[in-house]
Amino acid sequence: MFLPARFFVVLAGCICGFLAAFYLPALQPVAVLIFGVFSALVFFDYSLLFFSNKRVSARRITAGRLSNGDRNKIELLLKMICLF
Repeated sequence: MFLPARFFVVLAGCICGFLAAFYLPALQPVAVLIFGVFSALVFFDYSLLFFSNKRVSARRITAGRLSNGDRNKIELLLKMICLF
């Protein structure tokens, strides 16, 4: 399973929130709420990917040749296919 850098940035933010709540106890409910929402979203994404009957497929659409000096348009097409 690949975890992007954004996952670790948000997790570090949650940790910083708990550290701030150690010195300012009024921040503890906010830190707990943010961590709870983050945990729920991670669990939802994980369960959608691995415990669902749907299969995720991806396709990359690019030009025939890519330029070194110019911006190149690259499109990603994601589909969820339901398997019965």
